[in-house]
Amino acid sequence: MQSSDHGVSRLRRARLERATRDSVATHRALFQAATERRCDICEQVVVGDDGGSGLYVWTRGGEIRFEEPPLCPRCGPRVALAAMRRWEEEEEDEGE
Repeated sequence: MQSSDHGVSRLRRARLERATRDSVATHRALFQAATERRCDICEQVVVGDDGGSGLYVWTRGGEIRFEEPPLCPRCGPRVALAAMRRWEEEEEDEGE
């Protein structure tokens, strides 16, 4: 019975090792200074002029919640261009 328990332990360890970076919180992420602003995409520290902000919208019960995470000058324009492209694609699909 111990050999099968050992096999299960190996499987769990293997799953943890394959976990993606997004699913594991680092010590830095958990304990970063409240005044430190980081880009929500690339996690670079945002100093001075930023690249705008993203927008998350979700509901909890009857309440609508918004969050506007900061974006760096490199990622902000990329997100804006991607959003504009998708918007144009949707308009084209509606026009057909």
